[in-house]
Amino acid sequence: MNPGSRRPPRRLVALLLTLAWSAGAATGAHAAVFTQIAPGLDQTCGLRGDGIVYCWGNGRNGQLGVIGELSARVPIKVIGSYQTTQITSGQQYWCERLADGTAACTGTNAFGQLGDGNLSTANFPQEVASLSHVSRISAGVTTTCAVDSGAVFCWGDGSSGQLGNAIFQRDPQPVPVQVPGLTGATWVDVGATSACAVLSSGQVRCWGNTDDGKLGNSRTSLLTAADTPVSGMTAAKTVAVGDRFACALKADGTVWCWGDNTFGELGNGTNTGSYVAVQVPGLTGVVNLDASGLTACAVKSNGTAWCWGDGKLGQTGGGTRGIAPTPVQVQGITDAAQIGVSETTACLVSKSQV
Repeated sequence: MNPGSRRPPRRLVALLLTLAWSAGAATGAHAAVFTQIAPGLDQTCGLRGDGIVYCWGNGRNGQLGVIGELSARVPIKVIGSYQTTQITSGQQYWCERLADGTAACTGTNAFGQLGDGNLSTANFPQEVASLSHVSRISAGVTTTCAVDSGAVFCWGDGSSGQLGNAIFQRDPQPVPVQVPGLTGATWVDVGATSACAVLSSGQVRCWGNTDDGKLGNSRTSLLTAADTPVSGMTAAKTVAVGDRFACALKADGTVWCWGDNTFGELGNGTNTGSYVAVQVPGLTGVVNLDASGLTACAVKSNGTAWCWGDGKLGQTGGGTRGIAPTPVQVQGITDAAQIGVSETTACLVSKSQV
């Protein structure tokens, strides 16, 4: 993990977008030079262009990555984190993908979600066992999955079948297990009780709890294997999984969602759920997508950011609190590059003036 020579990173500014309880007011904004942002339930982490990770928020479960730090109101440097290429936050833990193809996780570990072979809390990054060619990693609530050489591996909580290994894993799973039947995977994302992967064919497959149709098919019992494609979904590039729904970004820049729609999670202006993928109307030119809890957000190629779903805490960024059944534009943002969503917060990375 020793830092090597690197090209100068493109400067990006991460802006915290959690809105104040008073309508239309933004609060707690802190600017720092980050290339990626990953908000979790109690902590947020940012990745700098030089591969170093900083975290802030609650650290009582070790999720700040610094021994003895129980909380931080500003970003603090994570111990031993160098040459990181991707970060992802879960519930009181987070994970990173490193330039050498390995992965590491930090924080709470009651379900084995750190993947290091034990159930002990970690105060700084612990290497995930047996993975060496990771191209994507995703931390859910208590389950983590990664793409390694086109295969998908998951670890942690499998009580709803979200490990995808064709069994109900009632005991903690502290090391990665392969999701059978998936080859050529390019992307994976994990929600509360389900996970989805994108294959090189553009097909999306999901597994885990089928409640609300969030697996994108008509199956009604727990699906412990990734053997059923999402209905109506082709040419997908990425997928983002929330608590009761999921969305995919297609190669043509459109967004399609499926699952529960009580809080407008499908973004189509109704509250009717769908077992098949339906297009989010009016949302085109999308280059980045994320979802968590009951909220989804997207970034367009023109630099604007749009969110929909549950916005009771202001996490849709439109200046008001409440449900947004169609995408609303995040106020004051015209140069967004990447957005991250947690159950209560949305954060984005915007292109800075050099």
